[in-house]
Amino acid sequence: MADTVRYLLEGMVPELDDLEKRGYFSRAELGRVVQKRQEHEYALKRSAARLADYRRAIAFETSLEELRVARRRARGLSGKKTLADHCLVRRVHFIYQRATRRFRGDLALWGDWLRFCHATRSGRRASRVLARALALHPRCAALWTHAAAWELESNADAAAARALMQQGLRACKTDARAAAALWHEYFRLELLVAARLRARRALLGIDGPAGAGGPAEEQGKTGDATTDRAGHPDEAAAGPATKDSEAEAALAEIMRGGIARVVMRSALAQAPRDAAFRSRFLDILQEMGEFEGRAEIEEEIYAGLAADLPESPQAWALRARHAAPSGDARDAIAAGLEVFERGLAAAPSPGLYSEAVEFLVQALEGDAPGADETLATACELCRRAGEAGHGSVQVLLTWSQLRLRVGDLAGAAEVARTAAGMLPQAPELWETSLRLAVAVAAAASASRDAEQASGCPTTSHGDSSGDDEEADAPGPSGRDDALIGAALEAVRACPRSEGLWLLAVQCLVAAGHNPGVLRTQLEVVLAQGPRGPTEGGMGAVAAALVRAVALVRSPAAARKLYASLRHLPSPGGEFWHAVLDMELEAARAGRGDELPRPRILALFEAAVDAHGQEDADMWVRYMRYSAQPGSKGGTGSVYWKAVRALQRPAGFVERCQLERLA
Repeated sequence: MADTVRYLLEGMVPELDDLEKRGYFSRAELGRVVQKRQEHEYALKRSAARLADYRRAIAFETSLEELRVARRRARGLSGKKTLADHCLVRRVHFIYQRATRRFRGDLALWGDWLRFCHATRSGRRASRVLARALALHPRCAALWTHAAAWELESNADAAAARALMQQGLRACKTDARAAAALWHEYFRLELLVAARLRARRALLGIDGPAGAGGPAEEQGKTGDATTDRAGHPDEAAAGPATKDSEAEAALAEIMRGGIARVVMRSALAQAPRDAAFRSRFLDILQEMGEFEGRAEIEEEIYAGLAADLPESPQAWALRARHAAPSGDARDAIAAGLEVFERGLAAAPSPGLYSEAVEFLVQALEGDAPGADETLATACELCRRAGEAGHGSVQVLLTWSQLRLRVGDLAGAAEVARTAAGMLPQAPELWETSLRLAVAVAAAASASRDAEQASGCPTTSHGDSSGDDEEADAPGPSGRDDALIGAALEAVRACPRSEGLWLLAVQCLVAAGHNPGVLRTQLEVVLAQGPRGPTEGGMGAVAAALVRAVALVRSPAAARKLYASLRHLPSPGGEFWHAVLDMELEAARAGRGDELPRPRILALFEAAVDAHGQEDADMWVRYMRYSAQPGSKGGTGSVYWKAVRALQRPAGFVERCQLERLA
């Protein structure tokens, strides 16, 4: 390795001498450069060289080149270019070449090299880099597109760019995603070529097929020779004129996007059932701006959407937005909605309802007139979707959001509950319904408080806490009773949704109700399911419920709750941690007489019996408790039981050694 590094450093001597001679760097600076390059070369030559090592070397050489250019301008260095003016760029290329030889599969590295070629105007090098990259990655659409763009932009060779795109399509024919990207870029390429032709003719002042200096002059030049040869002046003149007119007609068709249209038709033949694929052609046309022939291409795309994709929601959405005029907002909404209604009558689906609702919601974003009418139409469409069985989660969520948009909290809560009933397996809908029910209850409570403060009589709804012995008693009547009913209905509809259960507990606690009303339903769910996981799952729900009951009611009510859950399949590890947290805290607070030490040990035994194979934290807690003064048997028996029970005891053993429990 040392000999190779030394050989490379010796090869730098001529360029270093020239850099000093030209005044770019001093001898001391070049000494530091050599030292840094030596470090980089040793890093690059080791067998375990990393890509980051190459990038650091490239960054160093690039910064040197930037400093050289800056000093050339600042010091006014001029004259004929020598080795010093291109040696640093050449060295960066050398490092990139070595990097791509080792990390040839890194497309980002190839892209960085190509960008460096463009930044330093290394055209020939860029061509070689592209050729090598395409040989290694023939199915990379981005490389083919880059190569075609290079031919068009740098060499002004549209034919070569077109040939590269066609070659890329042949290479990527088995990769649907790459082929789709290439078809789109090929379409863009032909539109760019047509745009350049139009710009060139406009610059030359050629307004039409009979422009000055065009085919008419060539017709005059070739007329005499043709006359002498044919002997019939009229026929001889007609021949070149016909050819010129055909050439002008062909050129006019190209400038109108004729070749791009052929490319688009070929592309659609490859993916006839993909609306998103067709939509991308429309986006490219939009990016190109207005030009003669654009409307015809767009109409052909929309006609194909109607003929080939009569049941696609995306196709109907594209047609609806196309039908909406850009003038009056009400007319645009009405025209687009008419197209959606035709689609819903022909091929109703959740996707089509979603597209129609999204269309109306987007219309509401601006300050267009008729917003109330549009909002009512959107709400009606959401209701129709739900009743027809085509309501998606997003559509039904939008329904309640639209009611909130006009400040109708009670109406939004009612709509959310109706929507949840239409799609009862969606926990997101029940969560929205529950949150809105809490908001309605809070608003009603605030209203009652305001009435009491003003001296107005109001109906009392009582206290929702109840006695400890009646942990499962339902709360008060009225709106509070509606909140409890909403929570129970939600968890019954989605009994295995952890997030919904936790939200129900939080809502009941926030409203001051007894969360113990959920106990019976939780028992049903646990009895029908398997043992819970160490973390999360229904164990997290049971843990939250135990903590909430202890907070809102009392520790005695929480003990009654967890005692009723112990005989069921274990909810999960978090449940046992919550129970032990509560009991150990009670013991530390001096309330340990309520739960003698043997009963706490019994809780530990039950916990490790249920989750002792995975829960090392539970065993560590058990060890800590057994190490307390007054414990019989100490930690030895617990330690060996844990080592035998745990599937991976190494972490447990290490923690015990760190805490000196073993």
